[in-house]
Amino acid sequence: MLPRLNNRGSSRPASNAVFVNCPFDPEYKPIFDAVVFAVHRCGFLVRCAMEDSDSNVVRIEKIMQMIGESDLGIHDLSRVDTQGSLPRFNMPFELGLFIGAQRYGSKRQRRKRCLILSGEPHQYQRVISDIAGQDVDSHLGKPEEAVRAVRQFLVQHAPRGARLPGRDRILEDYGHFQRLLPGLLEVAGQDRESLTFLEFRGYVRDVVARQALIIG
Repeated sequence: MLPRLNNRGSSRPASNAVFVNCPFDPEYKPIFDAVVFAVHRCGFLVRCAMEDSDSNVVRIEKIMQMIGESDLGIHDLSRVDTQGSLPRFNMPFELGLFIGAQRYGSKRQRRKRCLILSGEPHQYQRVISDIAGQDVDSHLGKPEEAVRAVRQFLVQHAPRGARLPGRDRILEDYGHFQRLLPGLLEVAGQDRESLTFLEFRGYVRDVVARQALIIG
């Protein structure tokens, strides 16, 4: 059962958490890293299965908890299996959990909204046609297009009065972050290859906070 969260009498999301359901392989990493940065640069918080390394927690329970705690979701169905030309099943499965929570959950859960990403326009129709009518966009395998799609989605669900940075500004700040990161890792005695998701997210949040102070 998905956890019930407190309702709030506001039109803004009760949680700024965004559940990101996507591939976690090296080939997809440039897009994933850009999406993580874009979400935080827009004032939200990324949640994903990679943040919990507790092997005592059943993976599906962990995912269901994160979905229950996230008002927004980003689900990427672009990855295909080279043998069967089908998406990896965990991604459409987690999308189904998210939509199920939205449809059959409590009043709080029914506020959920999600963005479905594909690698190319209408790719999703070949693998899961029943999602027609959902908010679907394509990133063409390019991080900058993923940033555009994510920003466009989040601006629709930001708190009233919030002014989100434009795509070009996000990309400019992301480039700055990429240049800063090696130095930050060197100071901490870390290397990029062994960095966990939580550590990476921490660096993103720190740099975004500094950028916000400079801009503000």
